[in-house]
Amino acid sequence: MSSSLGVVGSSSLRDDDEGGDGVQEYSNAKKLVTRAANREAALGLNQQGGADFSDMPLKPDHSKRPCWVCPDGTIYLEAFHELYASAYDFLVAIAEPVARPEFVHEYKLTPYSLYAAVATNIDTESILRVLQRLSKTAVPSTVQTFVRDCTKRYGKAKLVLKSNKFYVESDHPHVLKELLRDPLISQARVTLDLNTETDPTKTTSDPNNPDGFVVQHRAEEMDENLFMLRDPDENDSDQDDDEDGDGDGTTKQAAKLTTVAFQIKGEAVETVKRQAIELDYPLMEEYDFRNDNVNADVPMDLKPNTRIRRYQERSLAKMFGNGRARSGIIVLPCGAGKTLTGVTAAQTIGKSVVCICTNAVSVLQWKYQFQLWTNIPADRICCFTADSKDTIHPESCVLITTYTMISYGGARSDKSKLVMDTIRAREWGLMLMDEVHVVPAKMFRRVVGSVKAHCRLGLTATLVREDDLISDLNFLIGPKLYEANWLDLTTQGYLANVQCVEVWCPMTGPFMKEYLSANHNSLSSHFGSRRQEAQRLGRILRPKANTQTDGSNRSSFNAFFYTLVSTDTQEMFYSAKRQQYLIDQGYTFKIVTNLCERADAEAKVRGYAYSKPEDDRALLVKLLNSDTELEKDQRAEDTAIRKNNPDGAALADASGVKRTAGSTSMAQLSGGAGMRYREVSSSANNSSTAPKRHPLFRKRLRR
Repeated sequence: MSSSLGVVGSSSLRDDDEGGDGVQEYSNAKKLVTRAANREAALGLNQQGGADFSDMPLKPDHSKRPCWVCPDGTIYLEAFHELYASAYDFLVAIAEPVARPEFVHEYKLTPYSLYAAVATNIDTESILRVLQRLSKTAVPSTVQTFVRDCTKRYGKAKLVLKSNKFYVESDHPHVLKELLRDPLISQARVTLDLNTETDPTKTTSDPNNPDGFVVQHRAEEMDENLFMLRDPDENDSDQDDDEDGDGDGTTKQAAKLTTVAFQIKGEAVETVKRQAIELDYPLMEEYDFRNDNVNADVPMDLKPNTRIRRYQERSLAKMFGNGRARSGIIVLPCGAGKTLTGVTAAQTIGKSVVCICTNAVSVLQWKYQFQLWTNIPADRICCFTADSKDTIHPESCVLITTYTMISYGGARSDKSKLVMDTIRAREWGLMLMDEVHVVPAKMFRRVVGSVKAHCRLGLTATLVREDDLISDLNFLIGPKLYEANWLDLTTQGYLANVQCVEVWCPMTGPFMKEYLSANHNSLSSHFGSRRQEAQRLGRILRPKANTQTDGSNRSSFNAFFYTLVSTDTQEMFYSAKRQQYLIDQGYTFKIVTNLCERADAEAKVRGYAYSKPEDDRALLVKLLNSDTELEKDQRAEDTAIRKNNPDGAALADASGVKRTAGSTSMAQLSGGAGMRYREVSSSANNSSTAPKRHPLFRKRLRR
């Protein structure tokens, strides 16, 4: 292996170091996020309170078109229109889904969605042409300007690893010339002897090209990804052109099949990426894994009984659409087969893979899935957790670990340090990141700096966070390549048809009196997390045996999701906030207000516990005076929550909300402050506590 070969995201990061290329990548991402925010502000995407666009004139044949395109970048799609399927595929490729209920969908054009579009070879004029064709109104000039501004530079240049050499590639020679005007990029260029260059990809140089660019065959996008851009009557004309096979059409087609590039030094990759961002030409990263002859292949194929669903194929087609591996994010609902999608991507690339999960249980699940769907040998798949440190195969393997194990900055055991040294020294073909939305920026910087991967794929069911960090992933990992529609998958039988029910639970008089008199603050342990609510629903989304696949199951529910909410408390606000993501996906909540009244009546008849007012008062007194097991369990649970969600914890600390021993109020116990609690036995038999551990022995707990 050549020692001079640079790798995307490489670094000499030490265990105790938070610097390196991870910090630089985060800084680069912040610059791009700031530019995107400025472009959004120019279009007015962040305006509050809505706007009135009812004066926009409709086209004469507006009934035959399924969309409205508004001046602020909002797009509405009629889900009942005959052109819905093709229009949906197009809008998901260029815009962010905002809300997708049963009849009318809402989308929004954003810089990130347009970056993702050009990443899959959808050019500027094609976006505007198809929008004009689908829109019931003329596409506003503000939208046209916004689309051109977001796509005029992004996607015009790529960083491609081909035959273990890095190339800056573009369809436009003037873009490469502008990049080479930068002295640092110019110094990173490798001067080729075009007369003796023997590249295994059979690249050729144009003798009439004074800039000395390498002319290569263009990696064409597969028809499936571009089919939505065609006019309904384009197919016939394309066939006629193919039958002719001569004239100007052939010359133009041949011209489109070439691209120009220049090679750069492997050790200067990060410098070139940084300077390209400064010039507002961020380089999209692609890995030509089929021409990687240095890194060993992993002997792994899908088993004959493995079946990939249609939407999984489409998500992978976005990643491998031009024969190379694109870095990016795939969003699939819980229970829709994200793991199989990731396994298939790893098998397609066929090089060493590092799969990063959120916890040790997920590590075991991923290992099982790799062994279930592929024929990978046992010695080629290994785990790296606090309890398991398998030997990494010296040639190639699939390594499954956690974000914590990779980013851990403290002292490691000798075996753990040896594994980490092996991870840092190896070139990984794919870095597969599960539940990528939960990764904080600081931890991700360490992961990026520790793992040298040519391609990054993030998987998630909910690409949302309660802070502003989610936008960073568009540049730290790559653009969103695909997002499935929850209701469409339900109709097709791939997900259970769930009825969501919110049950209002009123407090009894003594509890409500204590709640109203308490000085409580409005922050929950999960900070009103939309993602947490969606993941709770995901536990029952897997398809049931009786699910119909012909769309007839829209009104027949085969799974039920209940949410219990304390009425007349602040928990009602947080409940509505948590449900917002599910509502945007098309789910509706049935409100049940009288269930507790019926339960109270039955409790009195049958003599259930706490059916009498004096029982409620006794329980209240006990809770107010309790500072034993309940308080300890709460502190332990809150500590774990804050450890796993440092961003949310920072928000809580900034608001002045702190929990100390003995400060439990009824507002917290009843949900007014959103804190969760568990019932514990107060018997003497269950009052044992964990033994205290001397500080000298804490090193044994280190990873």
